[in-house]
Amino acid sequence: MPEPRLGIVVVNYGSHALLDKHLARLDAALIPARIVVVDNYSSAAELQAVTAVADRSGWELISSPRNLGFGLACNLGAARAAELGCDVFVMLNPDAIIGETAAAQLADLARRHPRSLISPIIRRPDGSHWFRGSRLDARSGAVGSVTGPFTSGPNCWLTGACLVSSASLWSELGGFADDYFLYWEDLDLSRRCVELGGSLVLADDIVAVHDVGGTQTDDPATGTSGSPKSATYYYFNTRNRLLFGSRHLPTRQLLGWIVRTPAQSAAILLRGGRRQFLSNPRLLLAGVRGTVVGLGIAVRELVGRGFRRLRPRAARAGTPLSSEKSHAS
Repeated sequence: MPEPRLGIVVVNYGSHALLDKHLARLDAALIPARIVVVDNYSSAAELQAVTAVADRSGWELISSPRNLGFGLACNLGAARAAELGCDVFVMLNPDAIIGETAAAQLADLARRHPRSLISPIIRRPDGSHWFRGSRLDARSGAVGSVTGPFTSGPNCWLTGACLVSSASLWSELGGFADDYFLYWEDLDLSRRCVELGGSLVLADDIVAVHDVGGTQTDDPATGTSGSPKSATYYYFNTRNRLLFGSRHLPTRQLLGWIVRTPAQSAAILLRGGRRQFLSNPRLLLAGVRGTVVGLGIAVRELVGRGFRRLRPRAARAGTPLSSEKSHAS
């Protein structure tokens, strides 16, 4: 019987230099592991560069002709890792650094707890915490870091920057949802795991490192770093907050999120400071557009729920009429 292997799945978008800097120094044979890199197309030059790094390092490379976003690309990489015989997957960002020992420990933990999503502690190079669990404010839809001990629950979540799952759990969950594109897909996956009876585990004795100069924002929960964000960041964070709410919240709670949307969208826009909007007003417009699209998703969901509630009532109301007609005949 072949030895079980860990599948390390990395999504690349213009980050071949980070892969060459961090991932290429990981000796997959020591774990053992197969490394699958999914390249979301950004340019012909980037595809050529990441292909050269993958060939030199012995990675499996999947090149997408378009940008699939984070979740879909991860799903594609996990499917290939499963074909290669991997029984555990680690979703790893290009700017996340993990050693062979930590990777092997995470794989062992997932095999012992196959119905748990798992993340290590993630530190900055100076030793300070970058991630040690995140939480969702169920009342407002705001996100933040856990300040005390991390416990599994529907309003806690693990970052997709270094996320571990058994292949069986990943299959049961169906991987990441396919319509978030970027941001909030890890909250969605964490919530669905808990709803299906699984658990979230923060392995606080296993450490990965976040490259401060890499692709991610400073705080994985809030994105706060003081530096300007992209239009993509603002659009999908404002939109996906309401997409998540539409998927997972009861009607009264979703209405509360809708009411609090102006304040929450403003808070998201201010994560990169105020000055950015003076030089690039399109950033503000991206946040407004994401908010409007998200509100449309939420309103359509509420209208659909209303129709679904009316249908049983209509059926029940029709029953006596049918009975009366039957007796009359």
